[in-house]
Amino acid sequence: MKFQESISSIKQTCDACPSQWEGTLKDGRGFYIRYRWGWLSLRISTAENHDPVDCQEIFGMTVGHGLSGEISEPDMIEHLKDIDVSTETEEK
Repeated sequence: MKFQESISSIKQTCDACPSQWEGTLKDGRGFYIRYRWGWLSLRISTAENHDPVDCQEIFGMTVGHGLSGEISEPDMIEHLKDIDVSTETEEK
């Protein structure tokens, strides 16, 4: 399932540098998004670790220059919307 289609809730937890969001996917897993130093990253909780902040980055990309730390929610969603966030047990 694509990231944008799977969002159940999302809240921006920091609108300064770094821009950050936390939320929940429709399957109940938590996610954490951070944009700092021009790097946009997505982390999703696992069965072993329910805190997505402490989980491995599943996607990251350079979006801006090395000093960028602020991004709007629509721009962030545009970059992440098609990332596959299915679990291994789901049919992709």
